Amino acid sequence: MLDTVQRSVAVETTDGETITGLLLKDSGGSVTLATGSGAESTFIRAQVRKLTPQKTSLMPEGLEVGLSAKQMSDLLEFLSNPESTP
Repeated sequence: MLDTVQRSVAVETTDGETITGLLLKDSGGSVTLATGSGAESTFIRAQVRKLTPQKTSLMPEGLEVGLSAKQMSDLLEFLSNPESTP
């Protein structure tokens, strides 16, 4: 099971658009996602038809196959502490 802090969600908007990203903030008035491009998207609750937690990670399947042990270690460190990376 994925940590809820790092959980991806899909937001279906009232105009039929679906956006998937990491849930950064879910307040009573809005929902903010970090999208794959690194941008943040905020939706007011009135725009959100449905908010669905995803069962899979946003990390591509099989990514670890091409990584050395050091690279995997660095990746996991970054994902655990992104603000500490220069």
